[in-house]
Amino acid sequence: MREAAAQVVDERGPTGLSLRELARTLGVSPNAPYRHFKDLDALLNEVAADGFDELRRRLLEAPTGPGQIAEIGRAYLDYAWEHPGLYRLMFSRRIPASGHQGLQRSAERAWHVLLEAVRAEGHEGDAADQRALVLWSSVHGYALLSLDGLVGGACPTGPVDVAWMLAGLGAEGREGAPGRTPEG
Repeated sequence: MREAAAQVVDERGPTGLSLRELARTLGVSPNAPYRHFKDLDALLNEVAADGFDELRRRLLEAPTGPGQIAEIGRAYLDYAWEHPGLYRLMFSRRIPASGHQGLQRSAERAWHVLLEAVRAEGHEGDAADQRALVLWSSVHGYALLSLDGLVGGACPTGPVDVAWMLAGLGAEGREGAPGRTPEG
């Protein structure tokens, strides 16, 4: 049920899902989803938690060593571009993580991948937290701007090179890395 819900959210966005329609799609009674989830928000919380778990997995697959933070940034953007509706749900106000411990844990585990990479660069304590927040915010902002068509392929200066963008924030990236856009 969660996979089917995630597919609908990915195709139509966070507001494109209803429990009744999901039941119809799955060929079950209209009340069947309520046997598994209290309401639509409970289902969306689970779908978003699954999204953060997948994002974390993708971030962990980024190559380690020099340029790791740029590779994490690329993996983050690739995930956002491949799953735009789910990505928007994961960061929407519709589902506050504070009310759902599973979602909060999943989001924190994804965050810690970047935080550990920043710590591996030699940053500690508050400095590591602040550096990771600036890096995450920059890539997240670019992801949203590109999903909305405000930068990327339509950017007058061409596609962004994540390594270059993060290097401007003090993160080491690969020299001459190709630019990336939502289109490829």
